[in-house]
Amino acid sequence: MTSIFGAPLLALLLCLGSGAMAQARRDLGGFSIELPTVLALQARGGIDSHSGRWVGDGLQLDYDLGLYADPLLAREGISARVERDVIVDGRLARLVHWRLDQPAPRRYFVGLHLAQIQMSSAGPLHLTLLAHGTDPAALKAAEAMLLTLRLGAPPP
Repeated sequence: MTSIFGAPLLALLLCLGSGAMAQARRDLGGFSIELPTVLALQARGGIDSHSGRWVGDGLQLDYDLGLYADPLLAREGISARVERDVIVDGRLARLVHWRLDQPAPRRYFVGLHLAQIQMSSAGPLHLTLLAHGTDPAALKAAEAMLLTLRLGAPPP
């Protein structure tokens, strides 16, 4: 079975910010993030939200901008959950790491949640980005990728 955060992806993520790996700021509608150019938008949808999934070379990064975006709170079945507040684009955000042991193989997650980033006619919109895989060593690099988040349209 191939690891979702296999050796090629680990090398790719460790190069983020080093200039060695091609990356681009991707406009995701209402926010942008720097992603390796090997990632492609696999799915976009959502009934009451703007959501999608970027995949490539084993990485999966899901995002959801909407009224009911996952706040990444504690839940049953996870372990090793660590949460801390960070500042992203001048806004307070929740950065969360956790592990899911069942079903096998063990999976590791790093997520970023920003509450009430804008108002809609239905109420406040929240944003959640979640990367995951089977290699815990890749989480630090995935975290760095998430922290490149910028709200609003990307600069020209």
